[in-house]
Amino acid sequence: MHARLLSLAKCAISHMVVGIAVICLPGIALADCSSDGSLSIDVPVKFSAPINVGRDVAVGQDISAAYFHPVTANAGFGTCTPPGGNAYWQGNRPLAPGFHDVYESGVPGIGLRFEMAVSSGLWNGSFVIPYTQSNRNNTHLNLAWHTADYVKVHIVKTASTTGSGLATPGTYATMALNSGPTRLTISIPPDGLHVNTVTCQTPDVVVNLGNHATSELGTVNAFSASTNFEIALNNCPGGIKAIKYEVDAATSILDADRAVVALDAASTAKGGVGVQLLDGAGNPHKLGVSNTLSGVDPNGGNYKIPLRARYFRTGAGIGAGSANTSMTFTMSYE
Repeated sequence: MHARLLSLAKCAISHMVVGIAVICLPGIALADCSSDGSLSIDVPVKFSAPINVGRDVAVGQDISAAYFHPVTANAGFGTCTPPGGNAYWQGNRPLAPGFHDVYESGVPGIGLRFEMAVSSGLWNGSFVIPYTQSNRNNTHLNLAWHTADYVKVHIVKTASTTGSGLATPGTYATMALNSGPTRLTISIPPDGLHVNTVTCQTPDVVVNLGNHATSELGTVNAFSASTNFEIALNNCPGGIKAIKYEVDAATSILDADRAVVALDAASTAKGGVGVQLLDGAGNPHKLGVSNTLSGVDPNGGNYKIPLRARYFRTGAGIGAGSANTSMTFTMSYE
């Protein structure tokens, strides 16, 4: 009997302690930011035209950016009760490798950074997601979206090689308060962002300089008849403002002023002979120098760069045999 009474007393005390704990909890919960009403904003990110990516854009550099406004009229969405209170801005997509605030778009080498500018109560200012806003002054706040608020979406190159296509649709970022449902989402619709990696198709070119007698190159600085050829730039997409190109020697340069390069190691011809590169007019084509292609159509098209090549004698004692070399052609786009 006594043992049971003692047990009941312990149980009653236990219940009383729990009751006190429950009474304290609502007081803690009130010191935060909470949503009111049913206002929840979705900001659809839809670019008006495809975004072209030039090959010369550096990794980490913005390719393009656009502004999107959450509301067209001021609208309240919550309150903060002191002390404290937070708003949490979070990304909903994987981060691009090597970045802490750029999210994968689903297009290889292309990421998205979300910059916010808001004026809700005392939270005026801009920041990049992810971010936590705090009620630093511990005052009562009425939170509202304003027409001046914006989301600035940065399209960022995240890898040296980029692809083309549509960004993965869905939610990319959200904002929520300490309690209540999500107050804002940033999403991309199925056709919201189309990325094109700008490039022209450039087939390899093999130039046959023909067979020549050593007597054609009887003295130093003598040269053979030249062979005309073209570098083709096919199917260049629209949106290119300028095309720059450069020709570089894959072997050593024997005479930079005359654009003469050495034969490759597999060649069997002996002595001082090289290959000279000329432009379409027959002048030496400077190696390692950037040139701007004229007549580029911003709507896209096909282009040809006329060039010539010939053998050029650079020294004494030439002998018969194969005489080959190679050069590299590099383009950049603006």
